Amino acid sequence: DRVGGTRGSRHLPETHVIVPAFTQVRKGAAEPSDTEIARNPRARSAKLRFGTRTDAPARDDLAFFDLPALPQLQAVLD
Repeated sequence: DRVGGTRGSRHLPETHVIVPAFTQVRKGAAEPSDTEIARNPRARSAKLRFGTRTDAPARDDLAFFDLPALPQLQAVLD
């Protein structure tokens, strides 16, 4: 969801627009090669997904879901 932005219903107006924070480098996941699996058997189920950061500001997930903000660690320790 951080690559494609918002995908609302095509029949309803968008309530808020989310600018994508990443661009997709490759479609799908990168999987380990046969030599990597031979060298490291635990890598056989690994899947790497990655993207490149855009100039969009970081998204505040708590504000996105309308959840209350949690206190910062320093505020709790004081």
